[in-house]
Amino acid sequence: MKALVLAAENENRFKSHTSKCMVDVNGHPLIDYVLDGIVDTDINEILIVIGYRGDSIINHVGSRYKGKKVGYIYQNDPRGIVHAIDKASCCFDRGDFMLMLADEFMEAPRQKQMIKEFYESDSFVLCGICKVEDLELIKNNYTVEYGPKGNIFKLIEKPSEPFNNDLGTGVIIFNNSICNYIGETPINPIRKEKDLVDLIQCAINDHKKVKSFNICDHYFNINTPEDLQSLQAYLS
Repeated sequence: MKALVLAAENENRFKSHTSKCMVDVNGHPLIDYVLDGIVDTDINEILIVIGYRGDSIINHVGSRYKGKKVGYIYQNDPRGIVHAIDKASCCFDRGDFMLMLADEFMEAPRQKQMIKEFYESDSFVLCGICKVEDLELIKNNYTVEYGPKGNIFKLIEKPSEPFNNDLGTGVIIFNNSICNYIGETPINPIRKEKDLVDLIQCAINDHKKVKSFNICDHYFNINTPEDLQSLQAYLS
């Protein structure tokens, strides 16, 4: 299994000379916390998708990270997560992969256990979720709806009225055949790009098993300076 870490971006709201995932969090770049989550797993290679100011990531991470081989894929014109998966698909060597977002911070992440659950449950897709008390947080991410057997039968992007406390994160494990559904995924008419939730929904509609896994204790999505301030306040 490989890890696909998405670190490309269209803009830098932090007004810095480095990529957003290189912002400092308690003395370390944010991306370090993301990569540290897979150091003790059996993942054999990390593929990092870079774009805007990606040189700062290459200069920091290099070709190896704590024993893991690292490769880079350029996404000079970022058009969403599905587009990034499509660009990287030729590098998966027909193997399964774990998606990760470089602008997420997770307390006590459980990627090693998640990989074990992926194979033991024979899932086609395993979505990492975080249980939250404040349902308002889910409005900025996605949530999932479960069927009678506990499998996910619907994903809802940025729900206006969250109906459970499952906040969907960017840590998702995919069977390599998910790439077969990229062509079927509709283009969002507003953003003019294909959405991750629609890609997974295509697999669900084709009767593939999609389940969830409680990936961490606390979750932060760092999109703005205010998000970073909230994380720093939590860690202080």
